[in-house]
Parts: sequence; C-alpha cells; structure tokens
Amino acid sequence: ETVKDAQSDDRGFYRIWGLPPDNYYIRASRAPACNERSTGVISAYFPGVVDPGLAAVISVRGGQEAVADFQTPSIQNIKILGRVINSNPDPAAHVGLILVPREPASRIDEGRQPGQGCMASAVIDGKFEIVVDRPGTYDILGMSSLQRIGGPSELYQGHVTVDVRDRDLKDVALSLARGTELNVRVTAGSVPTALEKTVFVRMRPVETASTLFSDGIVGAIGISAKEGRQLTDVPDGVYAINEVELPSGTYVADIRQGAHSVNGTGQIVVGKTQAESVEIVISAGGGKISGTIQGPVAKFRNASVSLLPQGTARENLSLIKTVSTSSGNSFSIADIPPGTYKLFAWENLAAGAAMNAQFMSNYEGRGRSITVAANSVFSNITLPLIEN
Repeated sequence: ETVKDAQSDDRGFYRIWGLPPDNYYIRASRAPACNERSTGVISAYFPGVVDPGLAAVISVRGGQEAVADFQTPSIQNIKILGRVINSNPDPAAHVGLILVPREPASRIDEGRQPGQGCMASAVIDGKFEIVVDRPGTYDILGMSSLQRIGGPSELYQGHVTVDVRDRDLKDVALSLARGTELNVRVTAGSVPTALEKTVFVRMRPVETASTLFSDGIVGAIGISAKEGRQLTDVPDGVYAINEVELPSGTYVADIRQGAHSVNGTGQIVVGKTQAESVEIVISAGGGKISGTIQGPVAKFRNASVSLLPQGTARENLSLIKTVSTSSGNSFSIADIPPGTYKLFAWENLAAGAAMNAQFMSNYEGRGRSITVAANSVFSNITLPLIEN
C-alpha cells in the first residue's frame, strides 16, 4: 500500500516527510496522456529500475533524513495490435478493454488500477492498439453488453493471454461470447431452520483473467435455500469460495460440484459453455476454541488470532478464520469444522495476510497445532504473540 506520496518540482526534487521508521520502496510514476505513443517511462523504482522485482529497500530511522536519488531509465513502449471478434448482435455495442499483468502476487504492487489510461475505449472498427511500458505476460480482457427491452442485459466477454517481449505484437485475436450459467444451492441435514433466511456466499476468482469480469457477478451472492441461485454470464475460469456467512451454530461441512467434493480446496470450475452445479452443505456441532495471548500488554491493542487448516485444506479460504482479541488479550473462535489446524496470535496483522502462503511460510514454526472434532471445546488455550 502507498504510505505517502509527493510531487517532484521542475528540477526533479522531491521530499516525503513525516514517515514512521520502517523499510520502504520508492516508486516514481506518472499517468500517461491519452495520445502518448512515444518513448518514456510510466513508472520506475529506486535505485532506477523498471522491474519492481529489482527494486531496493531503503531503511528510514527515527530522526533521520535519508537521500534517495535515482534516474528513471528510458524504455521503448511496446504495442499490442489486434482485433475483436464479438458475438454481440448489436454492431454498435461499445467494447471495453482492460490489460491485466499476470505477475506473481508477491511482486511489488504497481499502485495503478488495471485499465488506467485509454485502454477502456481502445476498440475502433473492431481493431485495438494497446501500449505497454515493460515486457511481461498479460491478459487482455474484453467486454460488451446488449440491453434487451424488458429484460436483463446480456454480457459478452472474453480474454486472451499475450507474452510481450522486445517487439510489437500483431494480429492478436480476442473473441467475446456469452458467459456460462452456474447454479449454486445451500443444503442442510440436521439444521433445516438455519436456512430460513438468505445465505451469502463470496466467491473469488483464482485466475487473473476472471478477476475483473467477476466483480459484479460472483462477488457476494445471496442464495435462497429453498430456490438456490442461478448465476448467468459467468466467465470461464477457476473460482474459490472464500467465505460463507452462516447462522450461528453452523459450519460448512462440504462443498460439492457435480458428484465430487471440492471441500479440500474450495475451488470450482466454470467452463466456456457449461458448469456443473455447486452445492454447499452446512451442519451443526462445530468446535470452539477460546483462550488468551501472551506478550507485552502494550501490544494487545490491535492483536488478533488466526486459525488456519493444515495441509492442502489451507487452499480452502472459507476455512481460514481471523478474530480480534477482546478484553485485552482473550479470544474465542466458534463453529469450527472438524479438522487439524494451527493457531497464530498477531500484534498487528494486515488484512488478508493470513491467506498469503508466502507470508505464512515465515511463521509456521510459531503456530500451535490443534485437532478439532465435532462439538469439541478447547478453553484456556495460550498463544505467544508474534510481534511486528
């Protein structure tokens, strides 16, 4: 995340003040003009590199004024030239394009929204031109809609992956078509009264190409237990069910797609033309864990405790639970599905960090293992605080 920013003056000087002591990256960036097609740099990193993976860390200590001079290297922008094959029957329908890098999540955040600049209106007479400022692998996402009188709008979507190196890419074909229908329902055996209200399920696209398409389609889904829910125009790809908002006293016992359980990973697959139905099975009688964390009292203010499943089950994000401490250093986690877990106590955990495998690999030895059975209760559990 961006901590602070500043604008350079006409001589290139900049000053960022009031920084808490910490380690930082420095990025210099500017927004491209819509008509810009010349050599230039959109963003660069200290000590003067374009690749964020080569950026250097600068340490700032209390009372210190650090100097970070660097020159932004010039690179040649690369063009991606292609055409859109659109199945939308409306020949005048607008087509929007977005370019998304397929870089590992561990790379430094570019700090730019996908599609920044002129890419959203880059299609003219079925042809498009996109300019990138560094080599890499990208997804080009396309979308257009058709609004029928008296009915819902229809979405036509598609994506193509391109590998950008040291020369322009030509004749890239992007096909847009209707998405797939996906039926999702929630069932319960011994707790039918728990499904008298709508259950909300959140799905997260696993693949880059699906991410932006799906924001308004499979983000938070309200599912009626009696009728289920049919989602339309879902882009093909792999999706993870990362949260199910259930009534108190229940937990997700299984996630099935078709005749197979996918509860191990919580991931479902949507094909280009069809997708097997998804069933989320809930049950009662989950486990409960409560206890306290141990550490300096002054560091309990933003403390939290995470419960993470062991083994491949950690891929199922709906099984990961993080709770804030109460009354200073006490915690309680309820409705835990049976299984083997690790508990971690944090001084100050960034949102989503417990779901990041690379981050968690640094702390595996500092967690406490625990096996939860149906209706089991663990109390007076003590956890050492992992300090910042």
